[in-house]
Amino acid sequence: MTYSKLFFRTILGFTALASALPACGGKVVVDATGSATTGSSSTGSNPDACPPSTPGIFLEGTIDGAKNSLLTPFDDFSANAQSTTFTMVFGSGGRLHFSGQEDFGVETPAASTGAWLRPPTAMASSGIWFCDAAPGLVSFDKPIPGLISASATLSTLRKLGACPGNPIYGALSVCLAIDDPSCSVLSGTLGGNPFKAATTQGINFPGGYLWSLADGGLMDLESDKGTGTLITPAGGADGGAVYCIGTIETTGDHAFELTGFSRLGTCAEAGAAAGSIAMCASY
Repeated sequence: MTYSKLFFRTILGFTALASALPACGGKVVVDATGSATTGSSSTGSNPDACPPSTPGIFLEGTIDGAKNSLLTPFDDFSANAQSTTFTMVFGSGGRLHFSGQEDFGVETPAASTGAWLRPPTAMASSGIWFCDAAPGLVSFDKPIPGLISASATLSTLRKLGACPGNPIYGALSVCLAIDDPSCSVLSGTLGGNPFKAATTQGINFPGGYLWSLADGGLMDLESDKGTGTLITPAGGADGGAVYCIGTIETTGDHAFELTGFSRLGTCAEAGAAAGSIAMCASY
């Protein structure tokens, strides 16, 4: 049985209002070789910045009081869109995930009910999980021939913290074989309570696997590090909580045992983090 490598060339974003797009206004230049530079910020003054006129993603704003400006080229991100979840992997260690109650799709605005960000190493507060206490709409457009654009604003940041969190008992098993219908459940015990969530679809990226869970959850296995992250489905016990996975053990063909859990918590429990992040992208 072969695990297929998937590349969902899709980008995600959060936006409370479409008018938030000009906030992502730094000068972005991507040359013919794919290299990129980021220059001075100027709200709405550069039409090539937001959205970029060539494939790429640009993030700009403040996270926990620190200014950030980052361009991640097209060849350094991948994404997974599955019904009510939308997740992006970008840069070194960067994650952006949101959940909702309606399907997310290109050129179809959808309201998100949860939003989580972990900045990559190139940004301030890298490795720390943040959430948006008031996530808004996810919007897409096609303003440039041959490209799809996405805009995003995370405006009400809260700080969950970095892994590991508060240790708890947990042991979950999962099989990740997309061509085996019976291999689609993450189950076991988490925090002393039974846990069960259906896996929907995922991608593998350099160093790991990322899978959507039913009802807005996320399982992110960084197998090269032997650690990972779990965001629990909204409708289950402790819904929307972020858990750190301390140990990943391979038990079979794309089968894993997850242990060494610790808990960072839910967005409602997290303290405020000064700032907001705007994103625009083309792909």
